[in-house]
Amino acid sequence: MKKLLLLAVIIGFNMAVSAQSLILKKGSLIEVEIKEEVRAKNVSVGDLIEFTVAEDVKVGDSLVISKGNKAFAKVLVAKKSGIAGTKGKLKIQWVYVNADSGKKIPLDGEIDFSRKNNTAGAVAAAAVVAAPLIFLTGQHAKIPEGYKNVAEVKMDTEL
Repeated sequence: MKKLLLLAVIIGFNMAVSAQSLILKKGSLIEVEIKEEVRAKNVSVGDLIEFTVAEDVKVGDSLVISKGNKAFAKVLVAKKSGIAGTKGKLKIQWVYVNADSGKKIPLDGEIDFSRKNNTAGAVAAAAVVAAPLIFLTGQHAKIPEGYKNVAEVKMDTEL
């Protein structure tokens, strides 16, 4: 009877240890998607932009991040397009994703959504044709609705 009880304690301890040793490895990729368009003119540096996880993430057979969980990126650069063809700029940096356990998993990487600069064309056209063409604006920097990307786990994270 004592041997059986000891065996049950050892098995229970091993199960507890294995349940606690789920580690999402550095460099693991998490597919994310944005649900609504974000424009540089509508955000400020430091704002958090919300994405959703597009696919379940597992460690072995254990689900650690469910599809639909939230992931966040911080705005590093936000500049709306301007006159004389000046392009808009939008640059974000991954911050974290929410695991099913509630833990915030740090992410790594940046994405630059800066657009084409039309300054030279606007200035040349204005000089040749007419001064009002100087008001030709550059392209808007934006993250389009439905945009998908991959965020990378920044460090080994115990879950």
